[in-house]
Amino acid sequence: MAKQNNPSQMTDFAAHFANESFAGAANMVELPDIELMTKDVTASGQGGEFTVSLKKLKKMSIKAEIENYSSKLLGFIGSTEKLSLYGSMNQDGEEIPVKVVVTADWYKQGTGKGDASSSDIKLPMEGTVRKYELHVDGAEVYYIDINNDIFRINGVDRFAQKRRNLGSA
Repeated sequence: MAKQNNPSQMTDFAAHFANESFAGAANMVELPDIELMTKDVTASGQGGEFTVSLKKLKKMSIKAEIENYSSKLLGFIGSTEKLSLYGSMNQDGEEIPVKVVVTADWYKQGTGKGDASSSDIKLPMEGTVRKYELHVDGAEVYYIDINNDIFRINGVDRFAQKRRNLGSA
């Protein structure tokens, strides 16, 4: 199994709806940044300020441009919908499968964009992520579920103890 990491260069991406039917070819995908909320603190008896994690995630966004798309994608704006992206990543000369599953509140959608070098119209989309999964070479790298306060990295749930403390695990 290849080493896990974030995809840096994707060679292909295909988009599928929640029922796994073909949604279109994604020629550009900007995966969400994952960042925790923080707070700067200064405590009595310490020599300076430092930053602590608040164990909450900042807002995550996803952007994509889909071509050869299904007309069903036009209905995504203003809705919370799941989209699966299947890709291939070149890692050390080997093609590695990548799967991204995202449920997002799709808040922005272009009406199509094209250029003279291609007859395909590209549909730009943006959304705020509610749920995000990244699998590289069949292994889970990230599993984030904002609504249920789940934040797993390589199978380790960073928020599990917090949920247990709150009685929601």
